[in-house]
Amino acid sequence: MAHSTNVIFQPNSTQISIMKLVHGYMKKYKKQWNIMDQKWILKSLKDFYGLTLSRSALNYNLAILRAEGIIETVKRHKRDEVTGAFVCRPTLYRMTTKLKKFFNDLAVYFKRCGWTPSQKQMAMGIVGTVGAVTSRDAAQRAVLDERKRRAVQARRRIR
Repeated sequence: MAHSTNVIFQPNSTQISIMKLVHGYMKKYKKQWNIMDQKWILKSLKDFYGLTLSRSALNYNLAILRAEGIIETVKRHKRDEVTGAFVCRPTLYRMTTKLKKFFNDLAVYFKRCGWTPSQKQMAMGIVGTVGAVTSRDAAQRAVLDERKRRAVQARRRIR
């Protein structure tokens, strides 16, 4: 008898930073898609999150996010019609429902804790109200732990 298992994706801190960058960029420009190149992503990760990555590490993390359905990409590379040389072009990133749901769950959790982020609080990473959460990273971990707990309960009900 086969059991269906619900595997919950647990992104690491690098993947969460990439997700925040892609989601924030799309929200800023109010689009469901955007064109971003790897140099810009690497520079933005360093500027906003102090995260220094190699291109291979970025590609590894992007591949995991694509495999999990968190982001969708369309490669736009092509061959030059005259010379036949390979021409690299920036990749098109699409917003997915999983990416929206991830940040929606965080927003719901923040609201439930009584925290409405201000610009100053976001810059400091500190929650202004007393509650279970002391930082945004702690809130993200709490949301992921809650998802994992619910998946375990769902598996127990199936059995």
